[in-house]
Amino acid sequence: MTDQDSLPVRLKGVGDSLWVTIDPTLPVEKLKTELIKPFQRLQHLAVNARVILDPGKDDTDEKLVEELGRFLKQQFHVG
Repeated sequence: MTDQDSLPVRLKGVGDSLWVTIDPTLPVEKLKTELIKPFQRLQHLAVNARVILDPGKDDTDEKLVEELGRFLKQQFHVG
């Protein structure tokens, strides 16, 4: 396992989208805190950007992904 694999949130530009891989084992508040860091650095580049939240597991609670999606839309105005 590399250091990058252990990060709770990873961003990658894919075409016209941002692919965001999250660690679904973490509490939602911790994930929100970790999401703020890269999105604050991106600031205006993230506005209206298409964001794909990837929990990396098929059995992840959809409510977690929905809540984080709403959070990103409210805080950073992503698409």
